[in-house]
Amino acid sequence: MMICAVTGCLNDKTGLDKVVKQHLEIYPEMQAVDVYKLAYQSTMGVVHFIGNPEKARDYLIREMSQVPPSNDIPLIEPLSPDGRMVRVNLAPYKAAAGEPEPLFQAMMNTAEHFQPSKDTLEACLNLLIESAVKGKISPDSGELQAFFDKMRELDFPAVHHSDKYRELYRPAYRVILKEYMPDL
Repeated sequence: MMICAVTGCLNDKTGLDKVVKQHLEIYPEMQAVDVYKLAYQSTMGVVHFIGNPEKARDYLIREMSQVPPSNDIPLIEPLSPDGRMVRVNLAPYKAAAGEPEPLFQAMMNTAEHFQPSKDTLEACLNLLIESAVKGKISPDSGELQAFFDKMRELDFPAVHHSDKYRELYRPAYRVILKEYMPDL
């Protein structure tokens, strides 16, 4: 059984603004690429990460061994307005005695049961530009428009966080459907 794209952004642009604002509160130096990545993850899921399951498992195990346990950031951060697609931050997951294998299985279940949608991604990006034009979110609309246009030309690829985001926030997380969150 496949689940359709869960973002709900087409019906809930206020919710989409809210998700971006929540992330900006925690990560105020988000750049256009980081906003794109948030929209990408909420609409495309983890398909790009699960092309090689063994490599994805090994990478998760290696990353969890290197990340120090911490509760400085939320365990779960919503990516979609409906709250179904989330980031599970590895530091608080590790602090809660979370193990790599159940999280890896959650990723696999997400990849199996989530239907990515470039059409929904594009609709979300358009709504984000509209919100930036109205001053509801940052970065500014020109920066978002330019970056989103570039991604559109490249057929909406997966991207890394900006250098600034990686330097300041040291992101270490996995994207899953919340319904598959391992019990801690």
